[in-house]
Amino acid sequence: MKAKIVCILVVTLLIATALPAVGTINKLKTKERAISSGPQIEWMYTYGGNQFDQFRCVKQTSDGDFIAWGEYEEENINHGRLILIDDKGEEIWSTVNYEINGSNYDEELMHYVTETNDGGFIASGSDIYYYPLEPGFWNPGGFLWKVDSDGETVWHKYYYDEEEILWGSLFNFELVEDGYIGGGMAIDYLDENLTEWTMDILLMKVDLDGDLVWYKNYDLGGYEIATSFDILADGEGYYLSGFYSVNDVIFDDDDDFCMMKTDLNGNKLWHQIFGGTNTMDGSPTRGCGQTSDGGYTMCGLTESYHPYGGEKWDIWQIKTNSMGTIEWENLFGGKNYENCWGMCITSDGRCILPIAYNLGYSEETRDDLLLVETDNSGNVLVKYQFELDDRQIPIFIDETNEGGFIIGGRTDNPDDKDTDSLLIKISPFENQRPDAPSRPTGKTEAAPGEGITFSTSGSDPDGDDILFQWDWGDGLSEWKRTTEVTNIWDDYGEYKVKVKSKDNWGGESDWSDSITVKIPRPRFTNSPLLKMFQRYLNLFPIFKMLFQQLGM
Repeated sequence: MKAKIVCILVVTLLIATALPAVGTINKLKTKERAISSGPQIEWMYTYGGNQFDQFRCVKQTSDGDFIAWGEYEEENINHGRLILIDDKGEEIWSTVNYEINGSNYDEELMHYVTETNDGGFIASGSDIYYYPLEPGFWNPGGFLWKVDSDGETVWHKYYYDEEEILWGSLFNFELVEDGYIGGGMAIDYLDENLTEWTMDILLMKVDLDGDLVWYKNYDLGGYEIATSFDILADGEGYYLSGFYSVNDVIFDDDDDFCMMKTDLNGNKLWHQIFGGTNTMDGSPTRGCGQTSDGGYTMCGLTESYHPYGGEKWDIWQIKTNSMGTIEWENLFGGKNYENCWGMCITSDGRCILPIAYNLGYSEETRDDLLLVETDNSGNVLVKYQFELDDRQIPIFIDETNEGGFIIGGRTDNPDDKDTDSLLIKISPFENQRPDAPSRPTGKTEAAPGEGITFSTSGSDPDGDDILFQWDWGDGLSEWKRTTEVTNIWDDYGEYKVKVKSKDNWGGESDWSDSITVKIPRPRFTNSPLLKMFQRYLNLFPIFKMLFQQLGM
């Protein structure tokens, strides 16, 4: 169906009240970090009331404060809350938008906030909203909320089309010269009775007063959601990425990554789909976008490439060229679930991933922050797990003005009423990964079952202690502190042996040069007499059995 008339509902301006403080602020204890080359927590605070709270986005303002945006539950109803916090973590003001209200955590989602050119802020999200169309009904509705520098509401608008309900959720929005532009998800109804529908990627622009300038929705052949949006360099256009699914269920076995590029007018130039078959590979990650070399990077969840198998999620990071062709990829995770709701591409081209590691909200899981840093070639510079007390669930990350990072999230399960909003400030760091170890030395030939001892050496530019991992040609070793190890091969063949190292912060070196090890068959296998027996094995059953046992 073609959209004909676009309406904007302007909600009353008296929907939010600037409050001196909402809930309590608690400082969490942190461990001392002795090595300055890796990430260290400068401060960590929780912010909450008597029920569920979380931050979905936090950004540093032009004057050095932080604006945080997320869910705030009061009397079992979820609302949107903005908090302005100084650079020490102390609250300046807090504003709750009571027009955003619902009882379902998954239906009231606060996605993104950014500073405006007048010193105020604009926040985006999704809310269950009553559409005054025929027939009237409740449905997810994307909204933008503008407040001034003191947190007072300027305007709050929902967006919908009179023939198709197109704004289901608004994710990232950025300030441009004459308004705001961003992406999200469009719910596109296909029939007059509103019973058949699909989800498309949405790109829309509004002016500085929140009035719609234009929008476009994109059907890539399935059900799509854009969770990341980026304005490309040199006026190239826009980048969007997120979920692609062949059915209407997100976080399902048919999900994949999707990536798309448009020109400045919103015309699609190309799109790419990445993922496995009949497994969940989706990107809820915000902050994906263009890299310093003109390519793109994104990350998300994968079951397809989980090394332990089963229905567990690892984090899959991919880097593409300017046309969306994969150049390299990384996997991060363990034996349980991981999630990565946000990432950050720094001003100098690094990628920072705040991973919710070993996620499970149970006594058997840690629910820790795993901070990963990679360079533009995919090398792991940092992979550090903060093993603190309680749980830290990261949801969003952004680079600070001084080169550190601010992380927003929550302290526990979204079903737990004691869950609070969480902010973690990470000081600037610059870890240098170890040098590649020396080429392994050791015997280059042995019989099956005979152990060979190899040795290597390595160093770290920062003086960190290092561990070593060996590639035996048929599998990897555990990380070991010793520079001398022994390995046994039971099967005949040739094996290339190499080694790499990692430092205290998880920075990994390149692989060393390899050494080739031969596990040869017995030399008598080449004798003319033996070849005759092999040719007529059926005449010599005893020799046939012997040859099979020897693998000849």
